[in-house]
Amino acid sequence: RHNAPLCALDDKLCLQTTHVFPCASECAPASSSVCNPSAFDTVRDIVVDVTDGCDIAVLSQSLGQDVTDIARPMEFIEETTTAGLLPCNVFFVPKESQIVKTVISMVPPAAFQKIGIEGELLDITAPTEEQMDQLNGRLVHKGWILVWIDNAMTPLSHADSNLMKLSPGRF
Repeated sequence: RHNAPLCALDDKLCLQTTHVFPCASECAPASSSVCNPSAFDTVRDIVVDVTDGCDIAVLSQSLGQDVTDIARPMEFIEETTTAGLLPCNVFFVPKESQIVKTVISMVPPAAFQKIGIEGELLDITAPTEEQMDQLNGRLVHKGWILVWIDNAMTPLSHADSNLMKLSPGRF
């Protein structure tokens, strides 16, 4: 990635013979607009915001399926190496999955105003798209900050499924 030649946007021959990385990847040159969109592009800023101030960020996902529940993250602190560090656990789920509906329904309606949801009290049975966007990254379930991704009920591409492992610094 460091010495790879960059292609001009209009150089079709070069683009055909060069690997184009996902936009959210650390391998995609920041100065280039030649990159492949990924499932994580729309939520990258949310993840950066919710992990701001975290010493350790644990990223996990269950995309490509209807998630109904998730297990608690493993909790361990080895006093000599991680004592006093603030971990953040982020779990990516499809926006259309059952767990999103379940977690939203568990929040008391008055709490939505406390976290800055605009307008009338949220109808927990049918939140609007705007309210869903406002809630994204703001709800915690079993120790995980939930971040939901639109249209993620289908399996991820190979590049997307490995993105968090290869480029955690971009999140």
